[in-house]
Amino acid sequence: MTFFAHRSVSDGRRAARVGVAPGRYCVSLTTGHCRYIHPEDESAHEALARFCSLLKIEMAHPAHLDFWPRALEVRDGTVALPPIRLRLLEEIVLRSPKPGASVDLREEFFRWDHLEVGRPVRYGLNFSTLHGRGSMGYGGPADLTDPRVCLGILEPLPRNQLSLLSEALVPGLRADWSVDAYDDDGNHIGRSVGAREFIVAHGFQSIGNDQD
Repeated sequence: MTFFAHRSVSDGRRAARVGVAPGRYCVSLTTGHCRYIHPEDESAHEALARFCSLLKIEMAHPAHLDFWPRALEVRDGTVALPPIRLRLLEEIVLRSPKPGASVDLREEFFRWDHLEVGRPVRYGLNFSTLHGRGSMGYGGPADLTDPRVCLGILEPLPRNQLSLLSEALVPGLRADWSVDAYDDDGNHIGRSVGAREFIVAHGFQSIGNDQD
């Protein structure tokens, strides 16, 4: 990655300034979703949103973000930054429940398509409770090998793993869910595009958290 210093360019008719103005900058690098401008064409917008959702930033350095400079000085010429690698994750297709469905968490399954990548895959679920324009995220079941799970029939787990989720998913609440996939080495290999919304019809019980 290279930053070009601020300079003037012209095509003979118009002049413009390009590059980064001289100064000292803090540059952040996130491993989340990329940001993009919404195109007018809806199909192009959906394709671009899908691409950005699956885009993964990887650091070409074992120390990950520790090698990234806290600040850099831009004067003349160019400023070279450590290399990074971009790749696309495999897309996980969510199957059920359908968007907006009312879900009894005691007995209904969350299902998705299994990734066929030629090696073992482990899945982790993510949940968010939706409150107006805000949301609160919660970790769900992880290390799953089967592409489905019912929160109400999971094997007993330590209280700190699912009790917060069971306390948060109360009847009548709007929530959403998504899935990530990892290989046996912990490498992130797949993700669902976006999260799917549902309504909690009935919550589920976690160890140490009884619900009527």
